[in-house]
Amino acid sequence: FVAGSLTNPVYVPLDPERCVGGYTMFRNGIRDHIKKGRFTPTEWLVFSTCLLWADWTTGNFEGNAQGICTLWRSRVKVRAVQKSMKSLKDSHYVSYENPKGKKGFISITVHKNHITFGDKKGTRVSAYGQTT
Repeated sequence: FVAGSLTNPVYVPLDPERCVGGYTMFRNGIRDHIKKGRFTPTEWLVFSTCLLWADWTTGNFEGNAQGICTLWRSRVKVRAVQKSMKSLKDSHYVSYENPKGKKGFISITVHKNHITFGDKKGTRVSAYGQTT
């Protein structure tokens, strides 16, 4: 056993047997977006929720505004989440089809989400056809 500290951390190799599945990666550039005020607090809540619950193999989150509210135990209003989802879509952070009158979960693609599991592991989702 080797003890680490904040000034002298110990780096432990990952045990492949315990690393089943993928992981969620937040891009560093998102910090600049937060600093520049591109996210409201509710937009950040919606974006990070979609990212954290996105499928590691596709980059898609299957859900809707009510589902996000339920994940947050109704501590955020459905209308606020709906508004944030639209704003995130307009700003090209997420992409989704939402035909008028459709009920239930929809597939929400998190733009530039890194795929960390499956056949497409090591790639990044481009919800808007961008190659960079």
